[in-house]
Amino acid sequence: HIIDNFSSLIASEIEPVANYESIHIADAKVYLFTSGSSGTPKRITKNLRQLTAELDDLAKVFGEFIRNSAFLATVSHQHIYGLLFRVLLPLSLRCPFGAEFHEYPETLVAATATLEKLSVERAVWVSSPAHLKRMPELVDLTAIGDKLALVFSSGGPLSLDAATRFYQAANQDIHEVLGSTETGGVAYRIQRQSNLWQRFPSVEIKSDDRDALLVRSPFLETAHFQALGNRVELVDDQHFHLHERIDRIVKVEEKRLSLPELERRLQKHPAVQECAALVIEGKRATVCVVAQLSAKGQALLEQQGKRQVTETLRHHLESFYETVLLPKKWRFVDTLPYNAQGKLPVAQLSALFQS
Repeated sequence: HIIDNFSSLIASEIEPVANYESIHIADAKVYLFTSGSSGTPKRITKNLRQLTAELDDLAKVFGEFIRNSAFLATVSHQHIYGLLFRVLLPLSLRCPFGAEFHEYPETLVAATATLEKLSVERAVWVSSPAHLKRMPELVDLTAIGDKLALVFSSGGPLSLDAATRFYQAANQDIHEVLGSTETGGVAYRIQRQSNLWQRFPSVEIKSDDRDALLVRSPFLETAHFQALGNRVELVDDQHFHLHERIDRIVKVEEKRLSLPELERRLQKHPAVQECAALVIEGKRATVCVVAQLSAKGQALLEQQGKRQVTETLRHHLESFYETVLLPKKWRFVDTLPYNAQGKLPVAQLSALFQS
């Protein structure tokens, strides 16, 4: 139906230049690459049948809210989330979409404020936590809140605080979408209303003996269940609580350490705005932290120096962790190195510690 809709949109304006053969949706393929945030990007093959099945699910869940809207994005179309939500979903719903990649919130807000140029009244934002969590502080959302049909977020975890601040500024909830390049979309939620994730209609879910989430759907290359990589707590066959990624639970000196938990605890300190933890392997595994300091933390850094800041933060963590698990290397940056998909590639974080 993607091809049919697109053809009907242009048929009245463009004369066909050739008679094309029918497209077999199982044979028409697109090659996508994972973001590489946890290592080397991996090539994933998707055929048109898989993409169409996922678009059908998205239309069932969100279609009534987003028809007759213009789609505007802060994420690239070169990965599965952007390709589906920024390009294919509006095509399948016969909606206009912006070709511009809105790297800055100011241009996104400006485009939303001038929707009458596209003969629509409302916009759908396709974005990520890296962009959405900063918007209430950088731009005035009150004037365009009523022009937002829906706001999508994917690519990483969005904090409840960020979701709440966005709602307070724009009077609009954020719809988070969970998935991966391999699995496609898995589930969605409005965190301000409930912490539970709701699976998409065509997706089956279960967990294994490690409590890892397993999914099966028409979006996959295989008919078997595939692991997503996160620990979950299943509530029923449709809902679950999502926990940390299994590959971010590491061992340091035979001690188990959850890097997301370490980040959450650090971010509760008033000196830390945001941070990312990683382990760099060498003669021994070393816990490292890249942190963006708050105004209070920046003032402490300028007044007392880096050593005092790191000692303060280590002391904050001492009540939770044994000494061997405390971060030994620190880098303080103006902003964390998010890529166009709103992810933090490990390679870029690691490069900050290379002398």
